[in-house]
Amino acid sequence: MTIELRDVTMENYFDVLNLDVKEYQKQFIATNAISLAEAYVYTKNGDFVAPLAVYDNDAIIGFVMIAYDKKIGIS
Repeated sequence: MTIELRDVTMENYFDVLNLDVKEYQKQFIATNAISLAEAYVYTKNGDFVAPLAVYDNDAIIGFVMIAYDKKIGIS
């Protein structure tokens, strides 16, 4: 098992959008589509954002996003 974080790109964003979480987890996080939209807005506002696909070898297994809003600090 080799776990890697890779940038979300034109080649893998549909794979990111197709990821899902367990039903009981949905109340705690935004969908990946919302997160990618937020990443776009953060970038347009000059903030740092890193949407990342999580891979086990060449299989996509997850999605994480790191963002920094200058007004409030790390989010």
